[in-house]
Amino acid sequence: NNRPDSWPIETKNTEHPRSEERTKDFLMRAVEKNQLLKNMNEKVLLIEEVLALRLITGPLWEKYSAVVRGGSLDGWNHEFMEHCFFKLCGGSGGRAEPNRYTTTIHILSSGLIKTSKLSVVMDVYRGFSGARLSASFWHKDWTGVRGGVEYNFMSTTTNKDIAFHYARGGGAGTI
Repeated sequence: NNRPDSWPIETKNTEHPRSEERTKDFLMRAVEKNQLLKNMNEKVLLIEEVLALRLITGPLWEKYSAVVRGGSLDGWNHEFMEHCFFKLCGGSGGRAEPNRYTTTIHILSSGLIKTSKLSVVMDVYRGFSGARLSASFWHKDWTGVRGGVEYNFMSTTTNKDIAFHYARGGGAGTI
């Protein structure tokens, strides 16, 4: 019998609130969100959307991230991001086509659009370290625009201390 007696115990990020949350609790909160959406005469979340939203809060975030950052079929891919995409999603070296998680990412996008109806305007922060913002973030182009576009699903926080925690992770930090 090759089946384990129990699921492996989580050893990384065990202090993270997500590690204590069970799927049952997540589903119960989805029922509450659907009631709020109904009250607003908006479309409710389908179970597929709820499950996709749950999947992105765990290890699959890395694969979905690799697809949207480095798996473009008709656009430019940064060389490092494209390498990550093939490493995580397969398809390089004459193997089969890589998994682009197309259906899941579309369902996830649909769920995010629906839940965005419940959002309120507020300041949010994102802290990161070990990377630099490109010159286009600091200097306006010929149209007067500066900044950038993140192709990935981005996590943010309303707690500045949490953003600073991530910014202190190593290397130059940015909030």
